[in-house]
Amino acid sequence: MSFLRMRPRNKYPRVVMSLAKDYVLKLPRCEGRVILVDRSESGYDCKITCDPEKLKDWVTSQIKIDLKADRQSQVSRAALLQWLSEAHKSDSFGTRLPGIFQRVIRPYLADFALEKISTKYCYRCDSEYTEIVFESFSELAVDDIQTTTVWTCPKGHLLFHG
Repeated sequence: MSFLRMRPRNKYPRVVMSLAKDYVLKLPRCEGRVILVDRSESGYDCKITCDPEKLKDWVTSQIKIDLKADRQSQVSRAALLQWLSEAHKSDSFGTRLPGIFQRVIRPYLADFALEKISTKYCYRCDSEYTEIVFESFSELAVDDIQTTTVWTCPKGHLLFHG
């Protein structure tokens, strides 16, 4: 029998939680929806937002899946969970996702865009959608296959090209 105590699968070590809590205290409070991406970012002509509770559920599931993440990722996820737990529901426009959390969310933006847990705002038709059209095109380039991804709103307006 090992002398090491096993920690529950969905809990981070105390040091990670302490670092996360210290970081969250320095951030603006989450008000309203969380803005994951906006048109100011390369390739996007839309805004993707998510309800803090739904995002919190997603982060919790990610923590259970990937316990072997590096320390910075663990602190980022724990801090994001803490930040979302303290979110204030309001009718405000929303709160931009703080920079440290971009590392957690960025690889999954396509998942958020395709899933119904996020809302996509099309600036061209001034409408919000939970469902969008997702297309992927592959082209043969010199010794390589390049894939282009295109998202459009149901009315056909370009939301993302990359």
